[in-house]
Amino acid sequence: MKQSRNGKWTQDNLDRLEQKMGQKSREVIQRMMLRTEDGQNPYDLDFSGREALAERLGKEVAAMLLDENLQYDLMAEVVQEASSWKCPRCGQDCPSHRDEHGNDAYEDAEIKTKVGKTPVKLRLFWCGKCRKVFSPLPTAH
Repeated sequence: MKQSRNGKWTQDNLDRLEQKMGQKSREVIQRMMLRTEDGQNPYDLDFSGREALAERLGKEVAAMLLDENLQYDLMAEVVQEASSWKCPRCGQDCPSHRDEHGNDAYEDAEIKTKVGKTPVKLRLFWCGKCRKVFSPLPTAH
């Protein structure tokens, strides 16, 4: 994913997200106006059923936007190109943790949001003083 050095989205990223959101919008509109995911006509539902469907579809869109934003944060050059990161416990500059092949180490994790869980790969760093491995995003578990 292309990132700009100033931490802002590039035009390529915005274009890709706009295309992805356009596809999701068409899907949501069809599911709300034509057929639900289980093939039911939404107008066979009472109003509270249609309201629940709209809320569920809105959460899907929100989850997609949060996922894109989070992936951008994780792939930002500042995290990917850093040779060290300050330990959140002691403040010492710590080198990137290495895997068994000498490459930067990553960990599969999930970030919990109000609209669901997002799977992520977190870059890891090693603090020799604290003898702990950590990620720059402490909210991930």
